[in-house]
Amino acid sequence: MRQKNTKPWLRMAWLLIIGFLISGIAHSEIMETDGMNTIVGSVWYRERMLLPPNAEILINLEDVARADAPSEQIATTRFAPEGGQPWTFSLEYDPAKLHNKGRYVLRVRIEADGRLLFTSTEHIPAFDRPPGERLKIMVSLVAGRQAGENVPPTKPDASLTNTY
Repeated sequence: MRQKNTKPWLRMAWLLIIGFLISGIAHSEIMETDGMNTIVGSVWYRERMLLPPNAEILINLEDVARADAPSEQIATTRFAPEGGQPWTFSLEYDPAKLHNKGRYVLRVRIEADGRLLFTSTEHIPAFDRPPGERLKIMVSLVAGRQAGENVPPTKPDASLTNTY
């Protein structure tokens, strides 16, 4: 039986064509996210305690320009903290959602089982820093008997209520 003698350049041509097709598909997926920008930073806290294993860090980019309305959420990310702090994050957002009258801030929460453990307590401007400088966001322990424990609402003091 005679073996077919294929020309090596023909094999190489097919490999190149397949390679170009695959790279074109991969490039089109990158182009879909090409219009996105990223905010990079880290989250930490001062307390000497470990987070529960089911804790999650939630980071929101919000527009708080309107004082008489709830803030508008522009982007969000949620991740499980791994290893020790500080925990790095990257938050992708669509710059087309931003406008020149907006005031953009970041809010950070650490939650476990739906309970708030830590939260950011300072105003954290999203874009008021030199280019390339990473954000370092400190979160504070939520007031309560223990971290994440809901504090029962207090009854209003009768001497402070107005009666007309």
